Amino acid sequence: MAAARALAAARESSRRRTARRYDGPMWRAWIAIACGACRFDGPGAGPTDAEPDAGADAAVDVIDFLPPSEERVGTADWMVGMNTVIDTTALSITPSAPAGVTLEQGLQDNGRPIAILRVRDLKIAMTRTLFATGDKPLAIVAGHDVVVDGVLDVGAHGATRGAGGALGGMGAGAGGVSLHDDGTGSMYDDSGGGGGSFGTAGARGGKVKTFEGGAAGATYAIDGLTGGSGGGRAGACTNPPGAGGGALLLYAAHRVQVGGAITAGGGGGTGGVMTCDTGSGAGAGGGSGGLIWIQTVELRGGGVLAANGGGGGGGSYVNIANGGNGQDGTSSATLAAQGGLKAPSTETTDGGAGAIQGTTAPAIPDLASGNAGGGGGGLGRIVYRAPGLDTIKSSPTAVAP
Repeated sequence: MAAARALAAARESSRRRTARRYDGPMWRAWIAIACGACRFDGPGAGPTDAEPDAGADAAVDVIDFLPPSEERVGTADWMVGMNTVIDTTALSITPSAPAGVTLEQGLQDNGRPIAILRVRDLKIAMTRTLFATGDKPLAIVAGHDVVVDGVLDVGAHGATRGAGGALGGMGAGAGGVSLHDDGTGSMYDDSGGGGGSFGTAGARGGKVKTFEGGAAGATYAIDGLTGGSGGGRAGACTNPPGAGGGALLLYAAHRVQVGGAITAGGGGGTGGVMTCDTGSGAGAGGGSGGLIWIQTVELRGGGVLAANGGGGGGGSYVNIANGGNGQDGTSSATLAAQGGLKAPSTETTDGGAGAIQGTTAPAIPDLASGNAGGGGGGLGRIVYRAPGLDTIKSSPTAVAP
């Protein structure tokens, strides 16, 4: 119920635009004539041609989050046969996409900026990854099919945010900062940074003596196409927290087929640094997963949709070792991102694991003294406006608006 309430604004906007566009006698007459060729698929979906004309704007249904002026599909096909990066800040694709495939800045219904990739058929080959990073969320608007045999990755990688995700320490659900020493004047006691939050809460950073770690961020509702939040910084040192997973709108006028994975995981927090000038050496928090939103007539495949939390960084110890970095949120429905390993000392702790389907980011054991690990990030959200998920696995649970 909470997810349905959170998505109500997007649905209401879509309904209003649909009513404006498809009201009146001519539309009702068209339904009466053509209904034999139509399917009524998916929650909230209107009548859709069984085999849409991929190149015609008339085939485009109302597209979630986008105003009518942005509802245009592409006319060129793109087979992604090598690892490729989309940068939504620079509006660049490296290496270049084929002629006719466009990436441009647009606006969402709520007036916020978005990067829009327009294509006819998009296919990501097995063993290949299409990455998306940058300050704006990404909408892929396809006039026909999107086939993901490889990986479509809008997740964060360490401190590098996914497309539209928040940087470390930022976002509505940013993890809290831990403070240097426990208040007794020691230079070598530091709690860990907190994990970022979105759909579920991250974890508090590790506690040292009576000094609590950085708090987990607050969960928040979907408000437009927006990504996950970053983890919290650790103490007075500069080891960066994990960034938030990005936000992806994936629209295909005909079909989305996922045989590989679509991921919007949070970034792993970095481990504590034993040579930090202040003596601080705790781990930073992991970022939360982001948002995957799929809208299509037909959704199928046996792949994975994942918006898992990133792991927290491990605690370091002076003159012994740095803490290990937390893993980025995984593209798996069963394997969580692990926290970074601690320095080999009884006065340090590992970073916390990121959240995954059916779990919360786990707590970190308390320390009597030393440098604690950072908390893991929470889950993002996955939403589909299409027929059922078939055999596609998801983490967190995918919901229909």
